[in-house]
Amino acid sequence: MTSEEETLLHDPDLMVALLRTAGPERDGIERAIAHLRRLREESGERGPVEWEEVRRRLKRCALQLVAAGALEPVTGSRFRLTQRGRELLAEAERGIDETVLMRFPEYRAFLARTGGTEAADDPRRDAFVAGMEAFQAGLPPTANPHPFDSVDHLAWENGWFTARDEAASTDGGR
Repeated sequence: MTSEEETLLHDPDLMVALLRTAGPERDGIERAIAHLRRLREESGERGPVEWEEVRRRLKRCALQLVAAGALEPVTGSRFRLTQRGRELLAEAERGIDETVLMRFPEYRAFLARTGGTEAADDPRRDAFVAGMEAFQAGLPPTANPHPFDSVDHLAWENGWFTARDEAASTDGGR
């Protein structure tokens, strides 16, 4: 965040927007952007906004909320609000940030596993997450869509194997 950042576009506000607009029947990122645009208009904020940057940050925030158990992924960028998400919204007077999410062991484990939230800004993060999603969808590691000799191939593969290892650890190694 910079001091020039618009008031309604801080990460705590982005997380609240994601939780408020979550629903399995609609794109959560686009609904959150529409919600933020409406709030900016109602509050009279008029400064220029780089909405693509906001979209990128919303995706990172959604990943954090999923890791904390506040959102449950449905498909793509569609999310279902969980009971934990409803509880967070009820107590979100000043928004939701990492300090709020840190009280959940799942979120702390996510940070330990992924190298922290700075890792979410990694340009290969999308390939990593796609690999995790591929494992969860039941695809084999050979379904990697990236050229074999690319960094994206390795990131996707790392995501697939990370998801596999996590599934094995939560299943008791089965």
